[in-house]
Amino acid sequence: MKFSRYNVRDAIYRNRMKLRGSKVYIHEDLTSYRSSLIFKARTSVNVKKTWTSDGKITAFTNNGRKVRIACERDLENLDSHSRCSSLCECKQRRTLVDVTCTDLDDMPQDLPCNTGLLDLKSNSITALKKESFSCLGSLIELLLTNNRIRLIEKGVFEDTTQLQYIELDSNFLQRVPYLGTLPALLKLSVNRNSLKEWQQQTLRDPSGQSRCSNLCECKQGRTLVDVTCTDLDDIPQDLPCNTVLLDLKSNSITALKKESFSCLGSLIELLLTNNRIRLIEKGVFEDATQLQYIELDSNSLQRIPYLGTLPALLKLSVNRNSLKEWQQQTLRDPSGHSRCSNLCECKQRRTLVYVTCTDLDDMPQDLPCNTVLLDLKSNSITALKKESFSCLVSLVELLLSNNRIHLIEKGVFEDATQLEYIELDSNFLQRIPYLGPLPALLKISVTRNSLKEWQQQTLRDPSVME
Repeated sequence: MKFSRYNVRDAIYRNRMKLRGSKVYIHEDLTSYRSSLIFKARTSVNVKKTWTSDGKITAFTNNGRKVRIACERDLENLDSHSRCSSLCECKQRRTLVDVTCTDLDDMPQDLPCNTGLLDLKSNSITALKKESFSCLGSLIELLLTNNRIRLIEKGVFEDTTQLQYIELDSNFLQRVPYLGTLPALLKLSVNRNSLKEWQQQTLRDPSGQSRCSNLCECKQGRTLVDVTCTDLDDIPQDLPCNTVLLDLKSNSITALKKESFSCLGSLIELLLTNNRIRLIEKGVFEDATQLQYIELDSNSLQRIPYLGTLPALLKLSVNRNSLKEWQQQTLRDPSGHSRCSNLCECKQRRTLVYVTCTDLDDMPQDLPCNTVLLDLKSNSITALKKESFSCLVSLVELLLSNNRIHLIEKGVFEDATQLEYIELDSNFLQRIPYLGPLPALLKISVTRNSLKEWQQQTLRDPSVME
């Protein structure tokens, strides 16, 4: 029988006990998997009674326990105690529990205490409660991608002190509360949710103490935080101090404030592509001294202020923005000192700077002196001046295709002695003057311009006569 309304079906099912003594029985239409589970439960010597409600199977054991049966593992644990009631009995053994694609709507109960991996991907779980994890002290990896989780209880992982990997991708989360101290956490992923906010205490003790208040306590632990495609409108607060990768691509973040990065001294990679960032606070990365990779592509930036000293920077990418100007102090101390005033300080570090498709109309100033690749394709730059390259002594590759360059100053690359590749394609050049000695040059490309002449001294010192 099929009902047109749930409330009618529910009312009939709740009153089925009135048929006791008659020859009429009402049973729920269960999936084949759940039908096999309830059959095994009814034939178990440890079960006194079983029933279902909304597809959920409940068993009443001989010793008076009421147990939810969600998978075959629950059937194995129907004796009076969990098979691993004493953690010390587990020793070095780790149990892997895989219950994916089973339409499970609640967390399995009484899992082995030595469970190391719990894979519950592609089920119908709606909530995470603290009691479900109270005995999982050995849990290392928890996979809950593609469920229907809307609610997470505060301190849900308080007892899972060994937990290193948490995946909560593709659920219905709108907020993430305080999860627990999580001293071993290496990766937290909550991609493709509907997050409106990241609670300030998500990874911090509600008392206000960061779980890694002393950086030295983190030792070799490194945390990866992945919160992409969640409609988050602000940077998550109180992230673990040992976070090395923070992936916030495809959200709705509008501003970067200094306070958001004040404790992220170990951050190495920051990915903020495809947000709505319009404002960056001056000195925003001043405390993120380990930061090597910054991606700010596809935002709504019109200007970039001084970001911070960034001594470890290897790549800065701000492609596909609406940049009107690149602040003179973007990568320089406001006092006027370049962060790499002495080239020998840079040693082996090399920086890549990507600023394509941003409508920039002038060369960025005060770039890191160790910049080796400068990609400025598809902007609105009109002129190349010598002062723009005077500090770029390590520059190897310069990409300026598809701009509006019509003027190049004489000797513009005089100081860029390491320059090997120059691309000036698709500009408005009519003549090219003497560029500089360029002892390392391997390729120069000036296709799709309006060249009337190629100066005799373009690649030769004018002082040298034929």
